[in-house]
Amino acid sequence: MSNKFRLPLLIAIIAFAVVLSGCKKMESPNEAQVETAATQDAAASIAASLAINDGGALEQLSDMMASTTKDGLQNEVSTSLFGFRNASVNVEKIYDSLSGWWTVTVTRTKGDPSGLYYANYVRVYKHRFINKDGVFQKHYIVDLNGVPDTAYTVNHEIVSGTGELVRPGVSRKLLNLSAGWTTTNANTPLVTVNTLAASPLTRAVSDTITRGDAVRTLNNNLTLNFVNVRGPRLRTLNWHRAISGTITGTYTATVTFLKGEVYREKLINRTISITLGGDKISLDVGGTKFLVDPETGALSQ
Repeated sequence: MSNKFRLPLLIAIIAFAVVLSGCKKMESPNEAQVETAATQDAAASIAASLAINDGGALEQLSDMMASTTKDGLQNEVSTSLFGFRNASVNVEKIYDSLSGWWTVTVTRTKGDPSGLYYANYVRVYKHRFINKDGVFQKHYIVDLNGVPDTAYTVNHEIVSGTGELVRPGVSRKLLNLSAGWTTTNANTPLVTVNTLAASPLTRAVSDTITRGDAVRTLNNNLTLNFVNVRGPRLRTLNWHRAISGTITGTYTATVTFLKGEVYREKLINRTISITLGGDKISLDVGGTKFLVDPETGALSQ
């Protein structure tokens, strides 16, 4: 090839490379923006799995702490319980004197099936009261030589969980729920809760999420490790503000788009970190930070 043609060809190749490089640079922000939607979906799913009113992990934490009281969990029926119409709690308890374990079945209904919010679910718990000598006792408070004495440690298990939830933007079916926990300092107003290393809280859920014109299902698994979570035994008004501690874990989901396709990820994997305390929960999902309303599960950034 003569020098007459080499120079124009070289210039054309360089120009093409510059244009191609520019296109790739322009595509990268768009790709990052698109994949951010997957993280937002994961955060919405995790938030619903935490929220007290959604039957989430904070409600299970509240139930455990309430079991370390004289009366424990109790039946409740009200037309305005938890701020929802037609809400109820039904509690059944069975004691095994040989093992010291109580089995507690809790059935909750919140809201109206024809309304914007509705939850109906069952939790099966087990707990066992341990005294200062490491021996189980039947109740949280027992008579010790004429003097009332409390349990010092409580062992807990979430045996199973089922249920459904419908609220704006999210509907869900709970497929599986389990955990092993230990409550220490049970003889004081403020108790400390840790999940067992071999039995973190695990939830398997099918979520349908709607945002804008897009609808998708996320069949997901959430694993949570409670680390020195501390709070009052009784769930009072703004109970969540008095809780401190951290939760670490992982979230995985298989995504199926029912309407619209807003991101490319079909298998979402995120590490998560949660800091409790204050008006909002701090939630880190794969490096993206959110704030979660602990009562409703509403997200903000």
